[in-house]
Amino acid sequence: MKPRRAGACLLAVLGVLGILAGCTQPDPALPPPSQTPSLEPTRGLPTLGPAPTSTPGSNCVVVSQKPTPGPTEPSLFPAVSDSDWVEGKADAAVTIVMYFDFQCPYCAQLEPVLAALLEAYPSDLRLVYRHYPLEGHDKAVIAAQAAEAAAKQNPALFFAVKDRLYAKQTEWVGLSQEAFLTWLEQQMTELSFDPDQFEMDLKDSALLEKIRQAQAAGLAIGIPGTPFLLINGDPYQGPRDYISLEMVINLLKLENRQYSECPPDVLNPAAQYQAVLVMEAGEIVIQLLPENAPLAVNNFVFLARNGWYNGNPFFRVIPGYYAQTGDPSGTGYGGPGFTYVNEIDPTLLFDSPGIVAMSNFGSPNSNGSQFFITLNALPELNGMYTIFGYVIGGMEILEALPERDPAKGGDLQPAARIVEVRIEEKLP
Repeated sequence: MKPRRAGACLLAVLGVLGILAGCTQPDPALPPPSQTPSLEPTRGLPTLGPAPTSTPGSNCVVVSQKPTPGPTEPSLFPAVSDSDWVEGKADAAVTIVMYFDFQCPYCAQLEPVLAALLEAYPSDLRLVYRHYPLEGHDKAVIAAQAAEAAAKQNPALFFAVKDRLYAKQTEWVGLSQEAFLTWLEQQMTELSFDPDQFEMDLKDSALLEKIRQAQAAGLAIGIPGTPFLLINGDPYQGPRDYISLEMVINLLKLENRQYSECPPDVLNPAAQYQAVLVMEAGEIVIQLLPENAPLAVNNFVFLARNGWYNGNPFFRVIPGYYAQTGDPSGTGYGGPGFTYVNEIDPTLLFDSPGIVAMSNFGSPNSNGSQFFITLNALPELNGMYTIFGYVIGGMEILEALPERDPAKGGDLQPAARIVEVRIEEKLP
């Protein structure tokens, strides 16, 4: 069984984040025990589109992959080329193309967010800049010419001018075109340009033609305004704050690890299984229950042996309720690329701390890799989630995990992470 390399969750992510752009996230007080926080991806938010369901006679299904354009479906947007201004590695998992305008205030707000993301994900993110000066901005074309003129002296200077124009946008946006040219000359002096060369290059008709062609190309596509983003070739209309874009990056990185087939049978029917969650603070030992939840235990063991859980954060921890992990992206939206049905054993109850169960995407048939461990008895969950194990050692480590509730928003404490999961198979 090989991990898939194609994207299955980008469109779903974009849909969710597009909805979030018009929503406010609830910030309720921690509910009493009778109102246990939701174990869906993020409390109070939409799930990842229609939850995959099993087909008759099937216990596991592969999440449908995003269709790729065929010969009769060419992309409206040209591929990244030498004519683009690019920061980051060519083999990055995520490429963000930004159609921009130097006079656009929203571009100026987005620019430091993108710069911070590139600094945080230098191996995973590539940024591509394309001119799209808007007609209503009287100095947008001149500003673009200035950046291109600077690049003729040294291509790296394009980015220096870009950063300066955005950082000081409020200084020049209200100037006349003549005053703006004087302002530009001062900036070029501070940036150690050859002023005579810059003045000559600024008047180069070929640079003006390049910018006008880029503008015409954007108009032909129908780009409505700036900043306009493509993420791995798809238009992105969701929130543009750091946290939301970081979520998309982490989910797209995860796609390189997702599977295109359901797991094979890996359990020995004669064996007993334990899972050891190795944490920096010690080990959490879980007795697995293959006789009660064979599908869940089989899939958990398969993923663990293939390193899926290594480095996973406990991304949601609500003291007195549960700790949730199993998503390498740490977003609460990630999964292994397949889902499978619930296995409800009426003899297994959420009657104590340390019960280990699968979380899902709002449907009883949408289990994947995420699981939670109770920190208290939660009888209101009985019959709702697949219980597949219980903690037999290290409960004190779970109880000491830092509180984190992404649904509340705001700054979160760094998540405790699983170093690795070790599966111990014991024969009678």
